[in-house]
Amino acid sequence: MSELIPVVVKSKSLGKYSGSTIYLTPELYSYFSKEKSSRGSTLLTELQNCRLIKGFKHLLETISIQDPENKLVLTSRGTSRSGKYFYVDYEEYRSFSSRIFFPLYRETGLKSAEKFLRENFGDVFPKKEVDTPEVSVKTFEKIFPSSIKKVYKYIKRSVKTLSRNGRDSKGIKEGDQTKKRRAKSNRRNQPGIENCTI
Repeated sequence: MSELIPVVVKSKSLGKYSGSTIYLTPELYSYFSKEKSSRGSTLLTELQNCRLIKGFKHLLETISIQDPENKLVLTSRGTSRSGKYFYVDYEEYRSFSSRIFFPLYRETGLKSAEKFLRENFGDVFPKKEVDTPEVSVKTFEKIFPSSIKKVYKYIKRSVKTLSRNGRDSKGIKEGDQTKKRRAKSNRRNQPGIENCTI
């Protein structure tokens, strides 16, 4: 992996992962070194200060927790793995994390502001009778549409199964009762049995 360029990332937000080394492919390193961010610094500086990618700490932490020997490599050639080297496509991850991170971030921020203002200015921001959930259903549906579809399909299958089982068990019970009635009826209809005394 000699073509990879090591980059040390430092930030208080990284906690114990501050000072970790990640790697960049040469093409991405060249791009990050030249391209300027909206703050005026290079993308490389933004990466080193952990301000380039939302959820970067979580990506680094998750890879490290799985195995401390794992290496994070940012690339522009697609996401893949080679041994302990996890190649994560920068644009792909940035796009993915933005889709998930921003709706939650906004909603959490609004919720925090609302709670703070309610606690400090209760006369202007009164407590609601029913607090809104931490993450609304609408946000959840935006973030986890495939999960919702899977759960819906599971529930639908379960309802069908339970409904079918209910009919089957009802049929079994009716069948048992029918057999008992027939047996009772057969005993009564046998000649001479009703007049027998022991």
